[in-house]
Order: sequence, then structure tokens, then C-alpha cells
Amino acid sequence: MKTKKPLKRKAFKRKPRKRATQEELDHLAAVKKSGCRCCWGCDASTGLPLESHHLLDGGQRRGHFDTICLCSWHHRAECIDGLSKKDMLKIFGPALSEGTKPFHERWGSDEDLLAFQKELLARLK
Repeated sequence: MKTKKPLKRKAFKRKPRKRATQEELDHLAAVKKSGCRCCWGCDASTGLPLESHHLLDGGQRRGHFDTICLCSWHHRAECIDGLSKKDMLKIFGPALSEGTKPFHERWGSDEDLLAFQKELLARLK
């Protein structure tokens, strides 16, 4: 009787990302200048660095134009010196990296966030 050889698995290869065009880079810069969408919603600012958050579709980035601005608290739950995560949550609301469900319950769906971002960019032009 023949012995079966184990199947060889191919390594998962991620599609290489295309470099951003100048138009996309300009858009990302404008998004970051507009300020954190969530800080706008709670009438406060963490004063933390601003970051671009690329919205996802099925775990894949939708593209550079489907991007919102979040401060590093609302994006990655980075605390201000001297404040705990509990304090930050109480003052500034939920961070995306701490769970998408509470984040979207407070700040709206990805589509709501993107619509606000586009409206804000139009007002700031």
C-alpha cells in the first residue's frame, strides 16, 4: 500500500500595496489636518498626534480616499501622560483598537465616519 505524502502548504502572500499617488498623499494630508473625528464629536481634544485610519472591507484596506482622521487615543488607545485607560475612556470615549463594537456604537458606522470626514473636508476647503 502506498503511503500518502503530506500536502505542502504554500505560504500566504499578501498582495503588494501600490504606492500612493500624489493626489492620494495630498488627500491624506488634508484628512490629518482636519482633526480627529471623535474629538470633534466629544468637543474635546486629546492633543495627541493625528493618524490616518484606512477603512476596511472584508479585512482589506478600501483605499486612501476611504480614510478618516483619528488621534492616537481613538485609533490605538495611546493614553495622555498621567491618565489611565479608564480615565481616557471616561473623558474621550472608546478607542477603535479596544473594540469595534463600542467604538461604532458611540461614533457611528464606518460609512457615517467617512461621510462626516468628507463633509468636514468640504467645509475646510
